Amino acid sequence: MRHFVRFARGPRAAIGFHDIPVSDGKAVQTEDELGQPLSHGCIRQRSEDAVALWEFAPLGTSVVVVA
Repeated sequence: MRHFVRFARGPRAAIGFHDIPVSDGKAVQTEDELGQPLSHGCIRQRSEDAVALWEFAPLGTSVVVVA
């Protein structure tokens, strides 16, 4: 995942914030679909938001996820 900021480990993989994944050169979802449960626990973001969080949160930054 591009600009992946991990905050937990799930039963099958790490869980975190990242931009919309790409498969075979094509985004797997649209920006309009952000916020819908289409992953295994990660929080997908618009590319510019993922970059901003990546630059803001260095290794060791505490993350609190509130539903």
